[in-house]
Amino acid sequence: MRLLLTNDDGVLAPGMAVLARSVAQWIETAPDAEERDAIIVAPHRNYSGMSSAVGDVFERPTVKYRRHRIAGAESIVTYGLEAPPALCAILGALGASIFAPT
Repeated sequence: MRLLLTNDDGVLAPGMAVLARSVAQWIETAPDAEERDAIIVAPHRNYSGMSSAVGDVFERPTVKYRRHRIAGAESIVTYGLEAPPALCAILGALGASIFAPT
């Protein structure tokens, strides 16, 4: 099972950190931990109230991103994308290879 964690408050929002730590603990303490995984793909900044925004996807061939570490959830690969929330969810679900590092 692979979980995609995302939000509209930004990758470094306090709520994301709480969720990430809980999911990391759930994965690490499970008897079937090798069958559980999670990834975080969220906007690099706060987009509160704009969770369904996709943005202009035809303007650019790539989406810039930055890797992050969340304290207590270092085992979860975390990306902050320069993209609105819905586009983050789409790209995270697709496992997109179009991210371009910032």
